[in-house]
Amino acid sequence: MPYQCRAQCGADSGQALAPMAHLSSHTPLRVAIGCDLMTRYLQASRARPALVLVLALAMAAAAAAGKDTAGGASRAVPRGWNGTGRKYVVEQVASNHTLVAAALAQRGWLPCPPRRFGRGCRAAALKWTWSPERFASEPEGRVLNHFHTAAVMTHKDLLAEALLATHGEDAAWELLPRSYIVRAPLPTGEDDDEGSVNGETVDDDGEALLAALTGPDATATTDDPLSGDSCLAGASVPDVAGGGEVRADGGGDGGGAERKVWIVKPAAAARGVGIELFDDGAALVEFVNREFARSHAEAAFVVQEYVGNPLVIRGKKFDIRQFVLVTSLNPLTVFVLDDAYLRFSTEDYTLDNLDDRFIHLTNHQVQKDSASYASSGIPGNQWSLAQLTAHLAAEYPDTPQLSPTALRANMIDLVVKTLDAWGPDGHRERSFELLGFDVLVDETGKLWLLEVNISPGLHLTTDIVRAHHSHAIESLFQVVLDDSQTAFPSPSAHASLSPDERAAAAAVRAAAILPCSSATSSPLPPCEIKVGGWELVRRGEYDAAAATAASGAFAEFQASSASLSISSMS
Repeated sequence: MPYQCRAQCGADSGQALAPMAHLSSHTPLRVAIGCDLMTRYLQASRARPALVLVLALAMAAAAAAGKDTAGGASRAVPRGWNGTGRKYVVEQVASNHTLVAAALAQRGWLPCPPRRFGRGCRAAALKWTWSPERFASEPEGRVLNHFHTAAVMTHKDLLAEALLATHGEDAAWELLPRSYIVRAPLPTGEDDDEGSVNGETVDDDGEALLAALTGPDATATTDDPLSGDSCLAGASVPDVAGGGEVRADGGGDGGGAERKVWIVKPAAAARGVGIELFDDGAALVEFVNREFARSHAEAAFVVQEYVGNPLVIRGKKFDIRQFVLVTSLNPLTVFVLDDAYLRFSTEDYTLDNLDDRFIHLTNHQVQKDSASYASSGIPGNQWSLAQLTAHLAAEYPDTPQLSPTALRANMIDLVVKTLDAWGPDGHRERSFELLGFDVLVDETGKLWLLEVNISPGLHLTTDIVRAHHSHAIESLFQVVLDDSQTAFPSPSAHASLSPDERAAAAAVRAAAILPCSSATSSPLPPCEIKVGGWELVRRGEYDAAAATAASGAFAEFQASSASLSISSMS
C-alpha cells in the first residue's frame, strides 16, 4: 500500500487494502479520494459485507477518472522521464516482447492495456510496436520505438537508392553488392517494343540490368539474347560497379569465363520470402515478370550480384546479425551493440545447386524447416560472437582482416556509412529505432551489407539469442530511458514552451554536444561513449550532400509508402 495512503488512511489499513495499491499513483486528489474510499471499504468489510462490491467499484471509477484527467485535453504524456508507475504499451505480433516488458517492469513501469473501442492508452509514456505504420497521432513526449521513415533503410530498393545517392556508385557498391531496382516487368524480346513492355516504359535500372545480363561478353547462340543458356551460363559479365568481378566459384578478380550468379529479392518482404538465385538471365527475367503478373499490389524487386565467395565455417555459409540503435536522426545518433551472433545454413556451401535455400539463405525462419536443422553439427545453427572470435584466432592467426579488432572497426564503418544515407527528414523527438543489420563476411574478410531489418526478431529460441537479446534489450533501456541525455541530444524542453522557444533550446543543446564518429574513415574524433552494451559510434549533423541525397530517398519513400508495407523482420 502506498505511503501516502498509510499516512492519511491509518496504518492499520495497509495489510487489508494491499489489493487496492494500484490506486496509489499520480495526483494528491486521487490519493485523497482513494484513501477515503478505502477507509469506508475497511469499515464496510467489518460491518456490512454487502457494501464491499459497491465501494470497490467506486474506487475503480476514481482510478479511471485519475487516468483520464492525467492525460488532459491535449493528450500530453505525463511529465518526467523514468520512474515507478509510468505506463507503457507493447503490441506483440509475430515476435516475442517478453524481454521488453521485463526490462520495463524492472524499472517500475506498468503495462497499460488498450482502452475500449480502439482508442489506445492515453496515459502511456512509451509505445513499442512492430511497425511505424502503427503510430497515428502520438502525443508529444511519448517514447516510440520507430521513426516513420524507417523504410528508407529497411526496404531493399530504397536502401540501395539512398546509398547510391549519398555515396556515389563506387562507394555504394563497396557497402552493398551491386544492385538493380526493378519496378516494372522486363522486356523479353517477344512482341515487346524496345525499352517497353505492353507499351509501358522500362525504368532505368531495368535497362541497366538487361545490359548486365546480356553484356558484350555474353555468348548469344540465338536471335534472342535472353533465351536458353545464352545468357550468363559459362559467360563472363562485365562488372558494372567498376570493381572486381564477383566470381561464383569463390575466387576473386581474374580473367577468363566465369559463371555469374544473381540473387533476386522482393523489396519489402522479410524472413527470406520470395528470394531466388539464378545463373541464367532468361530464367531470371521470366521469374520477375511472373511475380509482377501475379502481384495484386505494386511490386518492386532488387536484383543483386551474388557474393559467391563467402567465408565458410565447417563448410557452412553464415551471416552476422548486428543490432544497431538509432536514437536521433537530427543530429544523427547511432549506437552499435558490443555483441552479435551468427546464423548458419544447414547444408554445406556450394554453387552446384542454386535452388536449395538451405545452402544459400541463412535466415533462421528458412533454416528451421530444414531436415538437417537438428543434425547440422552447429547447435541451433547459431554461434555467439565470442565463438567466432575464437574460431578466427585459431584458423586465421595471420589474417589481419579477420582479427576481432578489424571486424569490429569494419562493422562500425559499414553501419555508420549506411545510416549516413538515412537523412534527417523523418526525425521525431523521443523516437528510437532498433535495427538488425545482416552482414556477410567474404573469404578475404570484407564485410558486405545484405539488408537492414526493422523490428529484428526477439524470439528466445536458443541459448545464444537468449543471452544476446537479454543483453541488448536491457542495455537499450539503459540508453533510451536511464541515460536519455545521450540518447536524445535535442529533445523538446517542455510542452509549456512556445515552438520558437523549444527550437532555440534544442539548438543550444545540440551545439553543446560535440559531433563524433567511431568510423575509421571519418575526420571526426571518436565518440568514446558507452552505455551498457551500446557503444556510441556516430553523433552529429549530416553533411550537406548526404542530407540532400537522403531527402531524395525520403521523397521516394513517400511516393511508394502507399503500396509498400513495412514487414516485421527476424
